Amino acid sequence: NWGAGVFVQRNVGDRMQLSAGLQYQYFSTNNSIGSRVDSTRIINNGTSNDLQIEIYYSNGTDGRYTSNYHFLELPLTLHIQLSKTKRNPFCWSSGVSIGQLLTTNALHYDGNSGFYYKDNTLFRRTQLAFHTGLSVKLFSQNKHPLEMGPQFHYKLSNLLHTDNNDQRHLLSGGLYVRWFIK
Repeated sequence: NWGAGVFVQRNVGDRMQLSAGLQYQYFSTNNSIGSRVDSTRIINNGTSNDLQIEIYYSNGTDGRYTSNYHFLELPLTLHIQLSKTKRNPFCWSSGVSIGQLLTTNALHYDGNSGFYYKDNTLFRRTQLAFHTGLSVKLFSQNKHPLEMGPQFHYKLSNLLHTDNNDQRHLLSGGLYVRWFIK
């Protein structure tokens, strides 16, 4: 995954800051699937309604399919400076975000018929997430410091509605970079 956004940050203590922002988050997953089939089919998608699909993918290992998830999020993060030094301080950040799934091309697997199909109505649009990470602030005495370090991001909400037994959560880890414009 990757993300980009803007934030504002305020001091709430001697070595604590609170930030809020707006960010775009992109997640992707890869699956082995079979070939694409252009044919009409009626399936029971786990809800009380039958679904007519025009395109589906067979079960197999003929190809790879990348599912993309695009989110717009409002993160709220607490930043705590762990070291007392003003030069290159070491920080821990932790927070939550509420996000909206903007779009996805993800497939669902139908165990009864053994194929993959698209049905975006099965997805929960509003997602709650948790993020945490460690970082070091470089050039902290300059006008535009840079903060970077590892970060962990986990979608607490199931990607699918509660009436579906399948539990799906997005999880990522990576390098977190923030550039300050004072």
